[in-house]
Amino acid sequence: MITDRSQRKRETKLLLPLVVTSKPKPKSILSHRSLIWWGTGVLMVGLGGSCLTGWFWVQRHLSPLVEAELSNFLNRPVKMGSVEYFSLGQVNFGETKISTTPTDKAQVSMKGLRVSYNPLKLLLKQKLDIVVTAIEPDIYLEQGTKGNWLLTEFDPVNANHPVALKSLRLKNAKTIVVARGNNGQKNSPVTLQNLSSQTDFINNNQEIKFEVNANLTQGGQFNVSGVAKPTTGNTNLLVRGNGLKVSEVGNLFALPVILKSGELDTNLEVSLRSNQLPLLRGIGTLHQVTAKVSSLPHTVQTTGELRFKETEINFNQVATNFGAINSIVSGTIDLRKGYNITAQTKPITISNLFKTLNHKPPKVALSGEIKSTLQVTGSIDKPNFDLGVATTKPTQVDRVNFKQINAQLNFNNHNLFINNIQAFPTIGGKINGTGKLSLTVKNAPKFDLNIQGENVPTTTLVRLYNVTLPLEIGTTNAQINLSGIVNKPDSLQGQGKADFQVAGGTIQSNNISISQGSWQGILQAENINLKNLNVSLPDKLNQGKLAGTFNVSGQVKLANINNIKADGNAKLVLNQGHITANNLQLSQGNWQTNLGIQGIKFKEILPTVPQNLNGNINGNLVVSGKINNSLENIKAKGKAGLDLEKGQIQASNINLTDGKWSTQLSTSDIPITQLFTHSPPTLNGTLNSQLNLSGNVTGSLDSIQGQGIAKLAISQGIITAQKITLNQGKFITILSPQNIDLKKISANLTGKLNGNVTIIGQLDKLNPENLQAKGQLNFSQGIPSIRQTLTTNFNWNGQRLTLENIKSLGLSAQGWAEVEKTDKLPQIKGFFLEIAAKSFDLTALPLDLSSVIPNLNYSGKMDFEGTVTGTPKTPTIEGKLALINLKVGELQFEPVLTGNIAGEPTQGVKLALAGRNDQLNLELAKNWQPVTFSIKQGQQSVTGIRQTQEFQVEAKQISLDFLQNLAKTITKTQNNLVSSNYLLSQPVSGELSGKFVWDIQTGAITGKQVAIANPVVGTLKGKEFTGNIHYGNGSVTLKNGQWQAKNSQYQLNGQFTSTANGPLINAEVAINQGNLQDILETLQIFDLDDLKRGLTPPVYGKAADLYGNASPNSPLIEVGKADLNNRLDYFKRFSATWDEDKKNRKKTAPLPELRELQGEFTGQVALKMTPQLGIQANFDLQGQQWKWGQYQIDQMTAKGDWTKGKLTLEPVSVQVGNSLVGFAGQITEKTQKGELTVQNISLEKISDLLAVPPPLNFGGQLNATLTLGGSRENPQGRGKLVIDQASINETSLNSTQGEFIYSEGRFNFSVHSVLGRRTNPLTLEGTFPYQLPFAKVKPKNDNFALKFQAQNEDLSLLNVLTKGQVAWLGGQGEVQLNVSGKVEPKWGIPYELEANGIAWVENATIAAQMMPQAPLTKVQGKIFLNLDRLTVESLTGQFSGGKVAVTGSLPLLQSIPETNPLTIQFDDLALNLPQRYRGGVTGFLNITGSALTPKIGGNIGLFEGEIFLGDEKEENKNQGELLAKTEFADLRLTLGENIVVSRPPILNFLATGSLTVNGTLNKPLPEGIINLNSGLINLFATQLRLAGGKDNTAQFFSEKGLDPYLNVRLFTAATETSRNRVNINPNSAEINEPFSANSDSLQTVRIQAYVKGYASQLTDKIELTSQPQRTPEEIITLLGGNFLNTLGQGETTLGLANLAGTAVLGAVQGAIGEALGLNEFRIFPTTLINEKDLVDSSSLGVAAEAGVDLTNNLSLSIQKILNTDRPPELGIKYRINKSTTIRGSSNFSNDSRGSIQFERRF
Repeated sequence: MITDRSQRKRETKLLLPLVVTSKPKPKSILSHRSLIWWGTGVLMVGLGGSCLTGWFWVQRHLSPLVEAELSNFLNRPVKMGSVEYFSLGQVNFGETKISTTPTDKAQVSMKGLRVSYNPLKLLLKQKLDIVVTAIEPDIYLEQGTKGNWLLTEFDPVNANHPVALKSLRLKNAKTIVVARGNNGQKNSPVTLQNLSSQTDFINNNQEIKFEVNANLTQGGQFNVSGVAKPTTGNTNLLVRGNGLKVSEVGNLFALPVILKSGELDTNLEVSLRSNQLPLLRGIGTLHQVTAKVSSLPHTVQTTGELRFKETEINFNQVATNFGAINSIVSGTIDLRKGYNITAQTKPITISNLFKTLNHKPPKVALSGEIKSTLQVTGSIDKPNFDLGVATTKPTQVDRVNFKQINAQLNFNNHNLFINNIQAFPTIGGKINGTGKLSLTVKNAPKFDLNIQGENVPTTTLVRLYNVTLPLEIGTTNAQINLSGIVNKPDSLQGQGKADFQVAGGTIQSNNISISQGSWQGILQAENINLKNLNVSLPDKLNQGKLAGTFNVSGQVKLANINNIKADGNAKLVLNQGHITANNLQLSQGNWQTNLGIQGIKFKEILPTVPQNLNGNINGNLVVSGKINNSLENIKAKGKAGLDLEKGQIQASNINLTDGKWSTQLSTSDIPITQLFTHSPPTLNGTLNSQLNLSGNVTGSLDSIQGQGIAKLAISQGIITAQKITLNQGKFITILSPQNIDLKKISANLTGKLNGNVTIIGQLDKLNPENLQAKGQLNFSQGIPSIRQTLTTNFNWNGQRLTLENIKSLGLSAQGWAEVEKTDKLPQIKGFFLEIAAKSFDLTALPLDLSSVIPNLNYSGKMDFEGTVTGTPKTPTIEGKLALINLKVGELQFEPVLTGNIAGEPTQGVKLALAGRNDQLNLELAKNWQPVTFSIKQGQQSVTGIRQTQEFQVEAKQISLDFLQNLAKTITKTQNNLVSSNYLLSQPVSGELSGKFVWDIQTGAITGKQVAIANPVVGTLKGKEFTGNIHYGNGSVTLKNGQWQAKNSQYQLNGQFTSTANGPLINAEVAINQGNLQDILETLQIFDLDDLKRGLTPPVYGKAADLYGNASPNSPLIEVGKADLNNRLDYFKRFSATWDEDKKNRKKTAPLPELRELQGEFTGQVALKMTPQLGIQANFDLQGQQWKWGQYQIDQMTAKGDWTKGKLTLEPVSVQVGNSLVGFAGQITEKTQKGELTVQNISLEKISDLLAVPPPLNFGGQLNATLTLGGSRENPQGRGKLVIDQASINETSLNSTQGEFIYSEGRFNFSVHSVLGRRTNPLTLEGTFPYQLPFAKVKPKNDNFALKFQAQNEDLSLLNVLTKGQVAWLGGQGEVQLNVSGKVEPKWGIPYELEANGIAWVENATIAAQMMPQAPLTKVQGKIFLNLDRLTVESLTGQFSGGKVAVTGSLPLLQSIPETNPLTIQFDDLALNLPQRYRGGVTGFLNITGSALTPKIGGNIGLFEGEIFLGDEKEENKNQGELLAKTEFADLRLTLGENIVVSRPPILNFLATGSLTVNGTLNKPLPEGIINLNSGLINLFATQLRLAGGKDNTAQFFSEKGLDPYLNVRLFTAATETSRNRVNINPNSAEINEPFSANSDSLQTVRIQAYVKGYASQLTDKIELTSQPQRTPEEIITLLGGNFLNTLGQGETTLGLANLAGTAVLGAVQGAIGEALGLNEFRIFPTTLINEKDLVDSSSLGVAAEAGVDLTNNLSLSIQKILNTDRPPELGIKYRINKSTTIRGSSNFSNDSRGSIQFERRF
């Protein structure tokens, strides 16, 4: 039921999970009674079901009660289900339904309703919170027409009511939602399935928290959660959706677009505030979302991502398609600030654009493709559109095609603003523009444009609109303003300025105006090509540049030249000079002007005129005519002149009218070469003339008429042309040469020429057959062959030349010659000459013998009397002939040979000339074949007699060089006698003798027992050649040929046949005894470098080369102006120097000189050649026991063949001992293949050959194979090598092998060597260029590179390279070395070398042989290597208890200065150098020099150690070569604390000082002074202590090495007995008294020693003194003889004690004495005299004595026998002089005594 409670007060709103906004209603309150009943019911339910009355009440009254209350609250009918379950905390109702109302179609039906609560809270707090759950509800919601969803308001809930709704839940709900569109119509229902939600009411509904999950039936799912605060109206939502169909989403909201298809993903945080814009954060993703906008003709499809940030929506590259328009949208829409959106469209055709926008295109043609960028800015309600448009393909607008159009447009308030537009027409140029297009008036938009054109081709542009301009206009630059109405051309108005490119120039105008179809302007023209203006002027004048100022006007539609008006002035500028046109007028196609010509080059007007006539033209003419008309209609009057470089041509009274012209032409001093460029140089001169000429403009020669004279003045004389007449194309004149110098005309002529010649001819036929000439000529010195004056009269009629009275000294002749015209040159068809000549020079005769014998030199004179008649081809000669001093080539005949000559074509020729000895006879048949001949000159002679068809020829001592020249001639004239051009080009000598038979019919020649003495062919020299020769049918045969040369002998047989297809050759050579030196000498091979040129002969200099080209009489090198003796002396010294150089070269050369190659060989060679198969040959050569210096070749074998261009070697081998090098394979011109084998080649010998540096000694046997491929021009090769028993420095290597490749002129190789079983292979890789001598393919570059790598245990290579001096004991390390550079191709010398390498070690241990017990440990560091040095970046290690640090650089091979030398820093080392030093070391070392020869310098401090001075003669035989080469370089040694210098067992000193050390490690050379502070010298049984307070030094000299010079003072004390036994003669009968010592018999003798000398000579350089004074012999006895005395007197025990005490206690007592500051301290054995002092029955005691010298003469001492109880004894001694001493002693007990001693020894 529904009750109206509008009068009730409403206190609050009840918010459901769907948050809606509704208008407020009047408040109402639930009745108190209802609440009591509700609370009572709940309480009763809470007490349980024990009370039957309560249960009955629940069943009967609870459901109706709740139904009534909900109906009142919801203001709509509610039908509650019955109670299905009841407990103290929960009530379940059955099927429940909330029905619709007449105004609200919303309804809910559910399967059940669950109400949960806690009754204790009601009892305790008078508050009951309930949780309501709707089970599987079906919900229908429909939006109202006003957009509200809650059409029926709920009653408010009193916040103080004891019952409060805590949570409302929907479980598995199905919901149908019907929203309304913008038109108020219902949208399609949206069905939600599996909807579940929970709404929690918190803090008395101050906060509502809710969450909804549901699936759309059409697809997609969403989740909405949030918190709402009703009191503030604020709501925070989290909206998540996945795969939501946008069509369903569109049905839920009133959108301005219709969502057709697509999906939506969303993850948004939404914040709703009262009266504020919603705030969103998150992402929304659109998937192919299609929407329909009512105002657009097509749907819009969008894909992309939207990002929300408060009021800002960010479009992240959202792809949008609208019809054919595809775009990418990016930017933001801010609901507060407005738009900032950019949309970039993909290219679209203009036609598709109009179709997409559903607009008709304009009437003009429009095509192309564009892309655009649209920017939307401004506020939400007033957007602003900026559009950037660019074409992507050529575009057509109207009739104009554009390469590119760019535009920036702005649309605002129905106005389209063109901010900037750039258009690039395909015809060229550029158009910029701005403007405005008003769209307020439909179909008649107005435009106002400002256009700038740059380089626009105007003529081409207007032609597109079928408009013809009067002139050909090029590019235009213009600025113009155009306005009007679209599609109305007549409305066009314009103003502007422009400059045009016209006819190669420019026309500028600033006042162009266009209005109503007319145009006008003031034009300024510059550099206009006149020929492009279509003006009918001579073409040559059109080549100038026109400039001027014109007033021009015309009609656009009547644009042709006849409708243009112009007036002004113009100037035509040619290359040089100009033409002015003043008062120029143009109207209706007629023109006129005053023409001025100044300084114009003639060639500018007539390009074909000779360059010599290219002078300057000056003139003034009045000219008029019509445009586009011929030259015949031009009228002109005036004058002109041509100023040439030399001379002048003047044309006065010029008149041109009706195509006819006339003028008076004169020339003044014009060089003839300026008029006739091809005139003979002999006629060069100056021309002066006067001519009256007339004609017409057609240029015909027949029209020219004229008269005048001319005179040519040349350097040889003057030629005058008199009475010149021109008429109807003919001319006549008289030429008179006067004293013409003939030598200047021709080098073959001499003298002067005079005469008169009348010439008649035609201007157009200037050739001999059309000329007639008659006259007389006088040659003052004759003509060639006739060197005397010659005169003649002649007549030429065009066909026959008649010569009359030819006269000269020694010659008279007359005759005639008839000439006939041919297609080519005129030829003589017959002649007759009668000649009488004497002493004619043969060389002057026109004899051409070069075709018979080229370059034949001959000389002599001739007398002849006779006739010569006939034709040039069949002449007949008869007469007497004499030859005087004839010489032909090198053949000099007798002075006079006389005889007759007769020749007739039908009879032949007979010549018979003879002198006293020489003869020249020749008889030729009519066919010019020889019948007999006989030539004799000196010792040479050759005769021939024809017998039928054979010629018997005998030759004697004919020079081969003469025959060689003859053979060269034969090879040019008779190809059947083919010889080798190479052979004929070689030097040939020798004398040929033999008899030959020449078969004339067949041409065969046979020679038997032909002999050549001393034959030489090229470099081939012999003693004699004999053999039989036959030539016939193009074949030459040699049989039994024998060639002998020095130690060689060859047998030759062969045949050579010439055929049309080529030669046939068969030859055999048997080598009976071949000698190597003969072969080398023949091939001119003297040095190894000569082998590079192969068989190509060398090119030697000539003697003339010593003189150069500048001064042929002065040599390039000369020994001053010395006399003969000095020159001989210089030559002697030069020879000695040359011999010395030869010896040095022999010592340093890796290989012996070729002159030392000795040996012989035998074999056979067979050769065959045919045109089909080419050359075929085989050879088999053997040689044994060859010697080459120290090398001996045991055997050589060369066997192979040559077939079809293929050389087969099978094989070629050389064997030396058990070493073998052999090659077998095939080689052709284009390909080659084979294998080179190397066996057992000693590396030791290769090392010697290659001069490997001494530190490296290689051993082993090299074995290798090389497979050859490619071609001779581009050989290829690949091979492998293995070294057996390989060793370096006598250390065996485990294995060594490698590979190498030769390709494209480059060697690439890789070698791997294994030092031991546990080491990795050492790798050496490289590449270097080398072009083999016979190869044509060059390396692509000259670069070479080497790469070496070793690591870890591989570094034991260090042991090998240093021969064990330095050893790698372990650790990690690596060495990498790269060497690169270039190789000089000719000499193979590397240059531009670069090397870089790196070596690093870590925790390594390295030992040196000189210190085997103290290796360098914990070594780590890095070393860089380049081409010439190694650089230590850092290297540290532990050594002998201290630290070592190394930095700096050290050269590798050669010593070079270093700014940062290698420095080794020591830190407290405990060094032990055997036999040198043992102790502490600190300081640094500088290593200079090179790695192979290091030099050690620096500053070293020694402390707490001992220096051993060894014997200079000692040598350490174990020192290596590197240590032997290691030098000291001013090494500074400083002796610090506790340094002992000793030479056991002789001396031992404590020393300080410093030394500078040089020398080597094996032999150091110190220099300096050492101060000796304390120490002793051991003299066998006594030690001499160093005396204090004196300068005790040891000075070292470098030349003495470790043998110092000592300057020391020492002292000691010895015990002396006064009862020494006296040595008597052993033969005496006297009995020696036994020694018996007591205290009175002993005394102490103080001994001093002065040492000045070298330590090695210590025993000879010591000076001894004592107190008491003793002789040196006695002192020596005291020092070393005490124990001998005791031994000699039977005191064996005491003697041994003395010796032991000295040896054992000497050093100890010295040390104690120095420590206590005593002058004397001794511990010595003594004999116990008193029996009371005996110990264990022993008479030997140990005594100690300490003494102090108070002065030099007064001393105190205390003495005690240590092994008795006897008290110590104090003694005092005072020496008065050398002989007198006062002594006293006392033990202050029972023994006191005193004495005065006087001693005199004699």
